[in-house]
This record gives sequence, structure tokens and C-alpha cells, in this order.
Amino acid sequence: MISFSYAQVAVATPLNQLFTYRIPSALQNQIKQGARVVVPFRRKQVLGFCIALSDQPPSDFSADKLKEILEVKDETPVFSEKMLELLQWLSDYYLAPLGEICRAALPTRLTQVKTPSQTKPRLKEEEHSIFHQAEPLQLMEGQKEALQKLIDRFQSFSELCSREGEAPTALPAEGATRAPIKSAFQNPSQPILLHGITGSGKTEVYLQFLNKVLESGKEAILLVPEIGLTPQLIGRVQSRLQSNVAIYHSGLSDTWRQIYWEKMREGSVKVAVGTRSALFAPFKNLGAIIIDEEHDPSYKQTEGGFYYNARDAAILRAKLEKAVVVLGSATPSLETFYNTKRGKYEYIALPERATGATLPEVQLIDLKQEKLAPDSKTLSPTLKAAISENLYRGEQSLLFLDRRGFANFLLCQDCGHVLKCKNCAISLTYHKYPPSLVCHYCDYHTRLPEKCPECQSSALKLLGEGTEMLEEELKNLFPTARIVRLDRDTAGKREHRHEVLHQMKKGEVDILLGTQIVAKGHDFPNVTLVGVILADQSLFLPDFRSSERTFQLLTQVAGRSGRGDKPGKVLIQTFQPEHFALQCTRQHDFKRFAEEELQQRESLCYPPFSRLAQIRLQGSDGDKVKKGALNLKNFLGRKKWEKDPPVIMGPVKSPLAKVRGKHRWQILIKAFKVKELLWLLRQAQTQSKEMLPAGVQIQIDVDCLNLM
Repeated sequence: MISFSYAQVAVATPLNQLFTYRIPSALQNQIKQGARVVVPFRRKQVLGFCIALSDQPPSDFSADKLKEILEVKDETPVFSEKMLELLQWLSDYYLAPLGEICRAALPTRLTQVKTPSQTKPRLKEEEHSIFHQAEPLQLMEGQKEALQKLIDRFQSFSELCSREGEAPTALPAEGATRAPIKSAFQNPSQPILLHGITGSGKTEVYLQFLNKVLESGKEAILLVPEIGLTPQLIGRVQSRLQSNVAIYHSGLSDTWRQIYWEKMREGSVKVAVGTRSALFAPFKNLGAIIIDEEHDPSYKQTEGGFYYNARDAAILRAKLEKAVVVLGSATPSLETFYNTKRGKYEYIALPERATGATLPEVQLIDLKQEKLAPDSKTLSPTLKAAISENLYRGEQSLLFLDRRGFANFLLCQDCGHVLKCKNCAISLTYHKYPPSLVCHYCDYHTRLPEKCPECQSSALKLLGEGTEMLEEELKNLFPTARIVRLDRDTAGKREHRHEVLHQMKKGEVDILLGTQIVAKGHDFPNVTLVGVILADQSLFLPDFRSSERTFQLLTQVAGRSGRGDKPGKVLIQTFQPEHFALQCTRQHDFKRFAEEELQQRESLCYPPFSRLAQIRLQGSDGDKVKKGALNLKNFLGRKKWEKDPPVIMGPVKSPLAKVRGKHRWQILIKAFKVKELLWLLRQAQTQSKEMLPAGVQIQIDVDCLNLM
């Protein structure tokens, strides 16, 4: 056995570098690549991760000055060779410290210097299934064909790997095309887009494919965007695969996360279902990764830690581990759809509903022509009448309004002052229960004032409607109806959310209203009417993806209607019925929307025809932040390029110019080559200490999705 004297260790700090430590003789036969170690760091002991081993000290450092590793915590490394390769790629591409990425990939209990003793948790289910379907459903012809293609891909991958050894890998972020594998089979590392309309039975295809993967002795990961939005999918997976399933996400207790992680590593659990963190499930024999609702922006980490896209990272992990990767969606992201047009991804379509039902009729209600009902602040006469008819027939209605609270802002009618958050550059939302003005970004609360703080006038008026107002109004208009609201305010407890959805399944709710929580992933056969209160809210945000997100959201919520044996109807209230995103929603025409939107993106050189990154600067002193942004822009603009130079846009104030007391400015970089983009970003990162005034922080978001 080869013994090593030096180890390169990643420590969970903002410093994007590895640190070399000496390995004492007593630990030389214990330490392995991928293991956790305890090391001295800045006068304290911290947990690190062994990334590489060497028998030579670094050439630029005296060996006798190196500190020693104090403890090796693992006999079996927590990270395999392939997982380390994935984590290193994440660090290189997203310009994030490798130690912080390693920490994020593990349960919290495994990232502490002194691992706490594991107390046995009380015996209870961490997740409650509201859907029980133990037997496979009968597939329609389109589903059978899709399933067979997935199985063929899986089998060809297994045979190809046994015949030709290691399959080649490629970084999905580079976008480079590779020569096809010389084999009788298609390139099995090619991602598959399963594009199925709402209700087409993608979930059943997933489940039957997962069973084939498990039968072969392999393991699988099923990624979902948000656990709270897809309880029925999780319930079906649990019912069909029973004890083989770990529900794995950041909402679990630390103890349960460690228990599930250990069960996955030891092989007693074969399937992980979860959000972004499930990507790092420690499987040793991974056969498939399925990414449900692949278009959902929730796959992008945008708060704290490092900014990465779990969908793109999953594609790379599948290639590294020689696993099949499936991306499923009724409304694929334009980046993914464009990759199918270029031949980088395989395309499988499910254009029909699995039950044989037809897609619902969609009607656009022009609020410029049809005013709201006299006794309503939110409903047009057409939508109000449709709800009444649905109640008379004993059918369920679902109403979507993507604004929580009672009113959007409080306005002084004399001086025009709008009450804003003291920490954020955003108006406060009025919540009636309990009565308060609330910031939805920093959770600042204050009482409703009696007079305007600017002019002392009493002429204060609440404007804009939220889900609380809609609920109150519905109860007044339809006093005998059973009405339930589901948004972030009411769905804070998982038990309540599951209970509401269970009541919907049993027909104990007449009208369900809410935000995006009610719009995605639910299958309620008796919902025959969907009403969208105002479709324009996301349409004109200062973001080039606003049309795409509006189309996706409206298509998803429209898909909740008419999934059973009764025809469905969708009524969308809007001031912009002529907008092509709404027209394509009305016609259920994804391909027309994609073609038109892609033409606009190409003319402006926006993704997928370029790569986009955001550099955000923030600090408590607005003038310093602005100065730092200008300094950094001038520095980056000095570089001379031979051709197709990257475009540096800004700096400008962020659309949300202040959040949680931090003033924010941003620079966008649009590039046609990944290497050029990453070079500029690394320059910004390494030079930020010199370019930025004290107290100004830099955040870099590669392939940014949120420009706010």
C-alpha cells in the first residue's frame, strides 16, 4: 500500500484555494482521497476534505512549516472519485470555494468537527403520502413508446460500458459538441428531454422506468423543484417503490438527513427523491437521474452559499457515472429545447393526455373591455358566473393569484407617498390576519399607520389585490361554498398543506385559491375550472425571460383543469390578451411560442445564443457600492479581444436596489464562449479586493436566471 506524506485539503471558507498539510506517520495508512479530516486553521480546528494526496511537498513552501492533519474522521471516504470530480467542476465553473461546495454536499451533522451523537429520532413518517397507487397504470401507446426508448437507452448504456470501458464525459456548461461514440448504439450519455403536455402521464413513465433500473441492481435519483409543490409525485413514488425511497431535501431535520444519507451510502435505500441537495446522494451504482419539471427556476441556487444549477450539474453527474439522464417538462426551458433542435439532446414527445381527456378550453378575458363585476375587486363577470355554474354542478374550481397578502401597498391619496420597507427598496404588503404591513423579502413587520408619515394626512388607501383579499371576497360572494386558501402564509406547516390537498382529492373543497403552490404538480380530477386573476404580473418584469416564465406558469396552472372525465375550462384575466405568450397559452402551442421567443433571443444575442453572468455588488453604503461597480466595469473593459468580444452591460442599480439593508448594483456579462466568460469573471473575483471599497461585497452568478 502506497503511503503519502502530504494532503491537499479543502476547507469550508470563502477562500477559493486548497491548503497543503503534512500527514503524520500515524495517519498515513488511514487517510484516503475524499475523506473528512480535522486540521488546524487560523488558530482553531476546522473540518476539511482531502482532495488529493502526494509524496512531495509544494515547491513554493518549506515542508517543515506545514501544519499537520490532526484527525482522519472516515475509514470509508464520504466522497467517491466521481463525486470529487463533480464537486471540482462545480467549483471551477461557478467560481465557488471547493470547501464550501463539499460542505453543502453533505448533511450538516457530517460537516462538524465533533460529530454529535446520533439520537434515535421518534418513529414517525417524515413525509406523508396523500396518494396511494401500488400497481402500475395501463400505458397509452405514446407512453409505451417513451418508456421503451428510456429502457433501450439504459440497456445500451450498460452494454456499451461493458464492451468499450469508460464512456467519455463532457461538461454540459461548455456547450461543445463531441464526435459520436463509435458503436451500434446511440450515444447513451446524451440527455433525453421527455416533453409531455400536462396530464400526459410523465410520472407513470418515470415510475415504470425506475422499476427497470432497480431490477437491474442500479440506483436512481429523482429531482423535483420543490417538495411542497409536488406532494402527489412523492406519494406515488413512495407507494410504488416502498422502502427503497429516501425523501431527501433541506427541510428534513439534521438527524433524518444523516440517516437517509447513510442508508443511501450503504445501499439499503436505492432511490432518492428530493430537491437540489438530492443531487449529491452518495450512491455507488447510479443508473439514472430524472429531473422533473426541468424548466423550474428552483433548480438554481440563488440564496447563500454558491450559485449553481442542479439540473446542469445532474447532467454532468450522469455522464461521469455512466447513468441515463431524463429531463421532463410540459414547458421545457428554451435552453433545453434548443439543445434538442441542435441534436445535443434527444427529444421524446407525449402530445396526448394519459386518460384520453382533451386539453381544456382556454379563454382570455380582456380587462380593458370587460370591467370587473360591480361587487368584486378581483373577478370579471365572466369568471364570477363560471364559478357559480361550477358550484351548481358540484365541480371544483381553482383560482390562481400570484400575490399573497390582502393588498399590495398603502398609498397616501394626498401626497402620493407609498409606505416602503426600512430595509429594502420595496413597498410593504398589507396582511389582514394578523393586521400588519409586511416586507416579503426581509420579513420586516410594522403596524398600519393612522396617518401618512410624510404629510400626516388620513387619506390612506390600500391598493392592489392579494390572496387574502380574494379569499374574503369569495366568501362574501359564495357564502355556502367550501373555500380554502393555500399560499406561503397558510402552508407554512407541511401537515396543513398535505391536509388541504387531501381534502381536494376527497372533494371536500369547492374552491381552492392560492399562489404558485396550487399551480403545479397536482392532479385533481374534479377540477373543471381554472381562473387566473391577473396574468400580467410576471409579463413585464425587467427580465428577458419574463415572457417564457409567464407562458410556463400559465400553461402549468391551466393544466390543472379537465384532467378527469369532465371537460375543463380556463379563464385568464389580462390587460394584454394580444401578447404572443398569452395567445400561445390559449392555443396550447409550445412550439410556436418557442420559435417566436427564440427568434427574439437570437436577435438580441441572449441565451441560449450566448452565455450570461451577473456580477452583483452590495454593501450598506450606496455610494461605495456604486464606486466599486464603476471601478470593476472599467477594469474589465480594458481587455482587448480579437473577435466576438464579450459584452459588458452596466453597471446599473439592481431592479431591487436595496434588500435587507444592502444597496445593490449589478454588471451583466454576455459572452459567446464559455472560456472568455469565465476568464472575465475570475479577473473580477481575484481583483475585487483592489477594485472594491471596504464593505462592498461581490457575488458572481454564472448562467444567471434572476436579474432582479
